[in-house]
Amino acid sequence: MGVFLEIFQCPSSILEKSQYDPLTDSQRVPCSYLACASGLNNRESGDKPWCGMPAFEDLPESDGIFFMNSNTTLAAVTDGLSNTVLLGESLPDQTLFNDDYSGNPQKVDHWYIGSRELNTYTEIGSFNSAEVSECLGSTACPINSIKVPESPANDKELSFGSEHIQGVNMGLADGSVHFVVETIDLEIWSAVGSIRAGEVNTDLD
Repeated sequence: MGVFLEIFQCPSSILEKSQYDPLTDSQRVPCSYLACASGLNNRESGDKPWCGMPAFEDLPESDGIFFMNSNTTLAAVTDGLSNTVLLGESLPDQTLFNDDYSGNPQKVDHWYIGSRELNTYTEIGSFNSAEVSECLGSTACPINSIKVPESPANDKELSFGSEHIQGVNMGLADGSVHFVVETIDLEIWSAVGSIRAGEVNTDLD
């Protein structure tokens, strides 16, 4: 069983200290935060490229700070540390089941002690999914997509969101924290997730 650490759960999320994960047949501790893997890719399954992937099958690595086996340096964040998302709040909900872009059933689960459901390269070929939403998110997905019933399963899993009124707290790479409203312009929201796309307008306030 994972050890509960209060800092990994926002009080507004009202999460349990541990939950049973049927996919790993174990008790795990849910987390209400995701690291940012992308500002451009809104999927982790189906057609590639996928959010959170390293260079794979002649595709470039994910465009955010974090991805599988990431070694991103501060110097690599050429969009500027104050213009780039590091991590943010996200809402897990294991009761939400939907098929992803590859037709596999998925639930919205985020964990902070281990992410044993991330697929290996062999499993990626079998399931056509990377399952990085265990710990990674994307600003290519609208804020609070989990609250929109018609949102695709990948958007629900990879989106940032919270139980705060109309927005979400996000930590930037310069160490600052911003409350971002869910009505933010989607181009700006996408821009702050990538590290070197060269966008100009990235004002979160």
